[in-house]
Amino acid sequence: MKTTFILAEEFRQEASNKVTAIGLYTACSVLINIPSGEKPSLPITIDRLGFMFVTSGIEGKHEAYLQILSPSGTVLMESNKSPIEVQKNMVKYGHTFMIQAHNFVVTELGQHICRYWIDGTSEDFPMFIELNPNNV
Repeated sequence: MKTTFILAEEFRQEASNKVTAIGLYTACSVLINIPSGEKPSLPITIDRLGFMFVTSGIEGKHEAYLQILSPSGTVLMESNKSPIEVQKNMVKYGHTFMIQAHNFVVTELGQHICRYWIDGTSEDFPMFIELNPNNV
């Protein structure tokens, strides 16, 4: 089993197994812009964050969910457990799991963990949330 993580502002499921990503965060780094003259303070709310996990090498019925942990280990968000089923003829295409977070509250800056669970086994992916160094 191999999983790839992609972070964007939003994902949209399209026809023919396509997904449109809007506002792709390269290197899974979210840089928060603070208006000029304002002093940054926490918590900060991010309007939208989209999380996409593509898992290949699985077949049959499974259960998946996502947890987002702060740098100190606090669970900031946890999705519902979702049943997934991958038919034998679709194994080579993998399974796409997408979660959209609205009004995501950031209480700490730094490396957050996106913990993706399938059938009781987790894999951690880093997500960095920092102030944009160009406007601090």
